[in-house]
Order: sequence, then structure tokens, then C-alpha cells
Amino acid sequence: DLVNKVNGDGLLVYYEQPGFGTLVRSFYDLARVGYQVEYTQATLGNPDYAEYDDLVEPLRATKGEGLLVSYDDFVKDSAEYLKVDAEKLADLIDSPFALAISVPENKIIPAVGLYFKLEKDELETAKSILAILDGDMDELLVELDALIVEDGGKSGVIKKDLEIANGGGLRKLSVDWKALSSDDLSDLGIAGIDLDQVDTDLYYGLTGDDVLVFALFPNLPESYGKNVVADDAGFKKAMKNLEMEDFNSVSYINIEQAMVFGEKLAKAWGVGDDLNYLGLGVDIKPILKLFGSVVTGSKTKDGVIESEMFVEIK
Repeated sequence: DLVNKVNGDGLLVYYEQPGFGTLVRSFYDLARVGYQVEYTQATLGNPDYAEYDDLVEPLRATKGEGLLVSYDDFVKDSAEYLKVDAEKLADLIDSPFALAISVPENKIIPAVGLYFKLEKDELETAKSILAILDGDMDELLVELDALIVEDGGKSGVIKKDLEIANGGGLRKLSVDWKALSSDDLSDLGIAGIDLDQVDTDLYYGLTGDDVLVFALFPNLPESYGKNVVADDAGFKKAMKNLEMEDFNSVSYINIEQAMVFGEKLAKAWGVGDDLNYLGLGVDIKPILKLFGSVVTGSKTKDGVIESEMFVEIK
């Protein structure tokens, strides 16, 4: 569904999945197991840690229980901070979501957005969370403004506004780059670069069609719901190469767009128009030109995950 809402201009990466919580839980499980392996290898059998052998040995069978917080602990702690019900927060986190990365025209800062499709009974929880985040953001902006002024800069460099996206309200944070000193620009690594190329906006909030948005995207309300991913020529071409139907999740990488983005960065930083600036010791452009895109689709059927991948080679 989100594929018909998210803007696809300059699309570089798109990933959509039924539940964000499943992905976060997998991340926590992987981190815990990795930490467990590293911890046990460093301590078990090491004379300097002999007194801990009895403690560490059982961890091999418990996937590091107690070493790192679990996903459930993360949800519980987050719910407490955000002042919402933990079960309702877990349901919201497990909403269908999409990650989109694109390269806006005449920009060198990629647009990155997380989009969550919410159910009607999740809206109040989302609004409560946004209210807490909004208050935290106000406090942070006051502190940042004071630091900028203390450093000799102007007040109000970072501005916060409210904009409408498909009937809903999104908070917008923008930076007046031209108000920053040359020293500040140098510290940020953008001195000497056309500031219009780095100008972007940070948005968070709920759209009128119940999508929770967190995105770094220039003028997001103007593009939301227009030129959507589902209508992107490269995406449609890649999807046609998959034989499966009714996907639960899909991932797409436009390698041609990645090459365009790399060239933009190379030129902006004055290192030429090849991609050798990546430090690989070779211009990788001829290699990238061999590929068009990569797309993967998957679904769960009778408890079994089925997936299919297609790589376009020119």
C-alpha cells in the first residue's frame, strides 16, 4: 500500500515489509548473539577471567540473556519514556512500513524516509508519541540555538514549522545554511559547496491518510502521494521480472541511480567525475554500468518463507 503513497523521484532504494517490529526484533536478536559470541570467546578459558567461567558458560545456550536488553525490554522502556501503553506501542511498531532513499534533483544530500501505515486504533498512540517527541525537540532547539549564538552565530538558524501533507500535519525542521559562518560550514564539511545542494528539511508527523512519517526530504508535503514508487519506471520494470505474486515484502535497489549519486558527490567535493574517490583504488563506474537494478520479493505461505530475486545485467 505504501508503494502507492511514497514519492519515487530519483529513487535509489525502496524496502517495504508488513511489520517493522519483526525487523527490529531480528536486529536485537542478532546483536545479542553477536555480543554473546564475542564476550564468551574473550573470557571463557582466559585466566584473567577464570572467576567468570561459571557465569559465561551458560550464556552459550541462552543467547546472551542478561548481557543486552531484549526487544521486549526496549519496547517496555520506550513506552515508559513516551508515556504510552507498552502493548499499544508494540502494535504500532509492528505496523507495515517502508524505507525509501532517493536522490532529489540538484541535491547531494539523499532523501531518506521511514513511513508507517497505521490502523485507526493506533492513531491516538501515535499522536501521544509525537507530542512527547515534539516537546523534546523544542528543548533541543533552544539548546542548539544558544550554542550557535554562543559561538558567534545568529539566532534562529534552525526553524520549526507546521505543514500540511494530504490533510495531516507534519512538523518541519529546516536550517538556514547561509546564516552559518564559514567556520561552521567548514566544520560540517560543506564549505565551498553550493548550499542549495545540501538544503533539505526534516519532517515528522501524521499525514491525512494515517501514515506516520519520519523523513529527511526537501519539501515533502509537495511531493507526498505524487510520482509514487509504484509508478517509477525502473521499479515497475524490475518488478515485472519477478514471477511470484502477492508479495509480503519487497526490496529494490537502482544501481544506475547509485552511480548518478556517486558522481554528484564526486563533483560537489571537487574530486572529478569518476568514483575512485571512494578509496577503492579503481574507477568503479565501468563495473556499475554492467548492472541496472536489483529487486527481491518474498512472502510467507503455510509457515514457509518464499523469496525471489532478479538482478538486471546489461
